[in-house]
Amino acid sequence: MAGSVGATLLVVFVGCSTFQNIRGNNQYGADKNLSKRVESKLKEDPLYKFQNISVSSYRGEVQLGGVINSEHQRDSAIRDAESVQGVLSVKDNMIVNTNPPVMPMQ
Repeated sequence: MAGSVGATLLVVFVGCSTFQNIRGNNQYGADKNLSKRVESKLKEDPLYKFQNISVSSYRGEVQLGGVINSEHQRDSAIRDAESVQGVLSVKDNMIVNTNPPVMPMQ
């Protein structure tokens, strides 16, 4: 009997340790709030006013994605995101559009 109780407690403790990386409601809310603040900062950019960059956050780490037109835009977006309080790091998944814009035929 004591052996089975000990084994059960061991399973409970070991099982709980695997759940420590899952976000709780508070962390999920904090991540969502951080993403919104970064999105706002990007849209306020005086030069580019980024509208098409996706932002996701996880425990202070921000990921930027989407299509941009130049390396200058990449640098500006990363700089904007890093300036938001609470951002610990920025992961860049943005793609530079290498195709020139097509002019409509007249």
